Amino acid sequence: MRLNIVGQGAIGSLIAAQAYHTSVPCRVFTRANGPRIKVSLFQGISITLPEAFAESAKLTQNDCLLLPLKVHQLHAALKQWQPFLHPDSPVVLLHNGMGGYEAAQELGIVQPIYSVTTRQAAMKVSSRETRQTGMGESLIGRWARPGEPDAHDKSVLKLLSACLPELHWHPQVAQAFWNKLAINAVINPLTALNDIQNGGLLSPAYQQLIARLSGEIAQVISACSHPLSASELQAQIYQVARATADNYSSMHQDVAHQRPTEIAGINGYLIAQAKKKGIDVPANALLVSQIHALTQQ
Repeated sequence: MRLNIVGQGAIGSLIAAQAYHTSVPCRVFTRANGPRIKVSLFQGISITLPEAFAESAKLTQNDCLLLPLKVHQLHAALKQWQPFLHPDSPVVLLHNGMGGYEAAQELGIVQPIYSVTTRQAAMKVSSRETRQTGMGESLIGRWARPGEPDAHDKSVLKLLSACLPELHWHPQVAQAFWNKLAINAVINPLTALNDIQNGGLLSPAYQQLIARLSGEIAQVISACSHPLSASELQAQIYQVARATADNYSSMHQDVAHQRPTEIAGINGYLIAQAKKKGIDVPANALLVSQIHALTQQ
């Protein structure tokens, strides 16, 4: 099976480099003729990716389409690729926040849809260079058909495992996405607004706000049938902040480089679910308005 990666973002470039390093057949597609990207991996290996393709190509049943994009980019990307997909081409969504599967549903994508959440991390040093900044577990599953993997699922898992170390099948991948959303809803906006690395949130100055946000987030997620306690969430937030203390969050980097953020797919998504459940989330609403004011989104 061949991997087809859409975009030249940090995570997409990291996966492409790991694919080439492990001899996985791989192509990268971008909307314009972008530069060749040099990727520095943790193993001390530096890989310069081949030139990306500027136009979509017809895919076969042996092609897997991977979209490591922001949620707000997914609808347009899926619509662009929809005519080029074989009925059996697996489509893999890799993003922060929620709303990717809903975007595929809105377009009537009939192909097998997988979702991946990862703790792998990378940062674009420049338009021509990406550096790996984090390692960790990645999870994959299917929203439409929870449960253990079938033969087709296992072939997709095998392909991506060569490019994403520590990739595991999750029978209830929605739960994994909710867990990551909960952590990102605190770490991402707070590091972006305060211009700090993730470890900066370990300061006592943020303890009260983190507790307030955790309480709101846990209440909303529990109301969406995924039980989560505020204390459990706070422990996870501090664990991630310690483990990635020297890293900058993706939202921090978006703000620093004046790019659109994923706030709508993270805290914005939580606020929308809270409204449906009749839950008040003023701390999260304030974060969204502050990020919008900072970026004028």
